[in-house]
Amino acid sequence: MGFYFRVAPGVRVRLTGRGVRTSIGPRAARLHVGAGGPGVSTGAGPVSHYHGLHGSRSRRRGSTGQRSRSLAAATKAERAEQIAAAIDAILQLHRPRFPPAQPPLAERWEVLPLHDLIRRRQRAAASEHCFFAVRTRRAARTRARAAAIAEHAALVRSADVRLEEDQQLLDAHWCRLLDNDPDAVLPALARALEDNDAESAPVGVEGDIASVVVRVPDAETLPERIPGTTDAGNLSLRTATKTQWNALYSLMVAGYVVVTAKEVLATAPSIREASVVAVRRTAADAYGDREPEALMAARFTRETLEGVRWAEADALQVLTDASTEYVLEQHGVARELRPLGTGDHPDIADAVRVIDLDEED
Repeated sequence: MGFYFRVAPGVRVRLTGRGVRTSIGPRAARLHVGAGGPGVSTGAGPVSHYHGLHGSRSRRRGSTGQRSRSLAAATKAERAEQIAAAIDAILQLHRPRFPPAQPPLAERWEVLPLHDLIRRRQRAAASEHCFFAVRTRRAARTRARAAAIAEHAALVRSADVRLEEDQQLLDAHWCRLLDNDPDAVLPALARALEDNDAESAPVGVEGDIASVVVRVPDAETLPERIPGTTDAGNLSLRTATKTQWNALYSLMVAGYVVVTAKEVLATAPSIREASVVAVRRTAADAYGDREPEALMAARFTRETLEGVRWAEADALQVLTDASTEYVLEQHGVARELRPLGTGDHPDIADAVRVIDLDEED
């Protein structure tokens, strides 16, 4: 039995240094979510049209690899402190907790307070008459007050109606999310995952199983040295052994896989199982091209993640003990993490085929 992973028809994922973009559906009517904000496009033949729906709220956070690359210019003590922080960040990758999704509540349209509306209307009414026409101005202000009260009541009624309409739309979307409608689940997951350190995107929903790809940094982004002390107790920055380097990289990849699965299950309340495939770029070929390759895959259910001692278990322990299935290949005494042979895992090969890498990152 191969690793279970499903890619929805028409899904494409574009991973760039600026963010991740998921396109869902046929070219005639495609939904785009992720970096840059959501939008829809239509097209036939050589012509296509794109329309943005609203601005993106995401804020990209610096990746672990980016933090690692900033160490070179620091002093030895500062470098040791920063390296230790970078390593700790890797060890903590899988530990964040995500609040479970809740039924959304519509926001009431803001209505100008009654006293402000009265004051505005009375000023406008009084300004239409001579300053010395006291009775006329008083009568105008009285009429303006009555008009303001009536207008405010109409605005409140309108806001109540709009609140009810908006809530009905949100309730309908929530029901679709609970029913695991792919057209509701995929965009919800894309929005939740778009601001993560590692670029990730949903690619399929089948029944109560969601499939996600996450792009992990190359091993070269890890610190080459680790802080320690000499026999005399002095600070040292030793070159990491191959075994140490490989172990840290495996923990980083596993951390991204685990935390992605946790966020998927928190975002989609009726999804029972999350299948996650970690990918990275291959080394450049003779033409300078780099392609995605699968490095690790795992499946988690809500039940298997319950009771995990997150403060104590490392990411690889969670991967091997709490997943219903996992795939990774470690070679040699140094336990080097190797790319997966997709020929043995056709579902993982399907995940790799829908990914486009932008080399401008």
